[in-house]
Amino acid sequence: NTGPVHEAHVVQFTKLFNYANQSRPIAKRT
Repeated sequence: NTGPVHEAHVVQFTKLFNYANQSRPIAKRT
């Protein structure tokens, strides 16, 4: 079940991941 709390957590994680990806290109390493 996906609730508002879970969605918010996913959004925050995505934002964090995008920020980290911008800071250093991890995609190139993978």
